[in-house]
Parts: sequence; C-alpha cells; structure tokens
Amino acid sequence: SGLVVLATNDTTRQYWTHYDPLNGGGTPPTSTTTTTTSTSTSTTLVPILQTFTATADAQVKSTSPTRNYGTNVGLRTRGGSPNFVSYLRFDVTGLATLPTSAKLRLFVTDASKDAGIVRSTDIGWFETLINWDNAPPAVGPTLASLGRTAIGQWIELDVTAAITGNGTFAFQLSQIGTDSHITGSRESVTPPQLVVTP
Repeated sequence: SGLVVLATNDTTRQYWTHYDPLNGGGTPPTSTTTTTTSTSTSTTLVPILQTFTATADAQVKSTSPTRNYGTNVGLRTRGGSPNFVSYLRFDVTGLATLPTSAKLRLFVTDASKDAGIVRSTDIGWFETLINWDNAPPAVGPTLASLGRTAIGQWIELDVTAAITGNGTFAFQLSQIGTDSHITGSRESVTPPQLVVTP
C-alpha cells in the first residue's frame, strides 16, 4: 500500500491515491490530472521619430551683400533682384543606424506658387556672420522641390539622401521665380525641424 507516482511530464502530472486491498479494499485507485497551459505574446516595435530643431539659420540678400540677417524670424527665398537665399543647419545625434527617412519641416508664413528647391550645402558658416558675399554654394543635386505652398501650413521635404547618420548637416533654400517665399526661422514660434526615422 502507499502512494505511487506513475508518470509525470512537463505539462501533465498523474497521482494515484492510497489503496489497501488487505483492509477492506478502501477506495479503488483514481487519478487526478493537472494541466498547465503556456501562452506566448508578440511585440511589434514601432520606429520612434527623432525631431531636431535647427541650430542655426539665416537668409542672405544679393542687394545687401555684407548684411547679416541671422536674427530674423523669417527665412526668405526669391529669384531675380533682389535675390534671397536661406540656410539651415541641424545637429543629428542618437542614431544607431542609417535613417530610413528624414524630412525637413518648414512653416509657411508667406506662400508662393513655386517656392523653390532645397539642396545640401557646407556646414562651415555662422548664423550671425553669414551674408551674401561669404555664403557657401549649394552642393550636389536637388533634394526636394517645395512647389506651391499655402500660408499657415507645415511643408515636409524629403532629405533622406543627405542624412548619413549622426553629424551636422546644412541645407540651402533657393528659388528662380520672383514670387517670394518665407518660412519661420528658429527665432520664430515655428522653427524649422528635421524629423528622422531610424
């Protein structure tokens, strides 16, 4: 007589109850089964956008070649004369891999039917010193075209090709037409943003 464990496994255990055939038989053997069920969950990782505000920006003007506009609340572009070109710079940090997307976001304060283009440029300029005479030229192909814009709206420009990881990156905004375009500078309440998706 006694308690005997007949079998066990990871999910099911069987136990035999006490049975004594010499003292009246007692209760015939019965078994109880305990079952445990495991469940699994899956987690989908959603990319976290990283938003960087411009660390420097300024417009320059062809008819005021030595004047600095680094503290203006607007960034203007215009072709013809006077010609306005604008510059922006961003410091990108915290990326572990190449970004899958990078968008330059600008808030329109004066709309245009053809607001120009954005290209990369050299990073070696100072916001409070840059002017028409010392401003760097654009580098490489056009990254994006602004097209027709509407006042009071954010526009997003795909500049993924220019962002190669962590580092400092600068952009030039220019225009051929004379329908000038103005967006908020970093001194405004709607500063330029670079939104990066890892």
